[in-house]
Amino acid sequence: MKRKNKDTYKKTEWILYNYKMLKVSVENLKSEIQELKTDTVGTGAIRYDKEKSSPTYNIVCTTEEEAIANIESINRLEKQIMKTQNKIDKIDRALDALNEDERKIIKLRYIDGLQWWQVAGIAKYSERWCKEKRKVSIGKLSLGIFGYTSLLLPENCHIS
Repeated sequence: MKRKNKDTYKKTEWILYNYKMLKVSVENLKSEIQELKTDTVGTGAIRYDKEKSSPTYNIVCTTEEEAIANIESINRLEKQIMKTQNKIDKIDRALDALNEDERKIIKLRYIDGLQWWQVAGIAKYSERWCKEKRKVSIGKLSLGIFGYTSLLLPENCHIS
């Protein structure tokens, strides 16, 4: 008999509680990229009067440095968006795999943040049934999000 891994169960609950904020963070990162793309700081001329001469004659161009820093920041933010969006997509696919009652209970409780009595009223089931359905649903979501590692397998069971 397979048992649920408590660690991935808790992580799944945490992810669901923060689902809306993950979506918000993607939008905020996108607007931050827009700000960087429209930033006009550093478009001044190159000034050589403050540059110290050195044997290498290396003159620093602040405009180029700022442009490079902006490009690096945009690349870093785009990677962050991609990683966060991938997590959101994993959650969405896992939620889609649930049946209608399971999905409704999870969304009402975790994503919408309703109390159990409210969830039960909307779902038209008892609180106890909703809580039991939640346990099964979180187990399924955990498996969907984290894969087989969300299961504790007996020591003598090997999966290749």
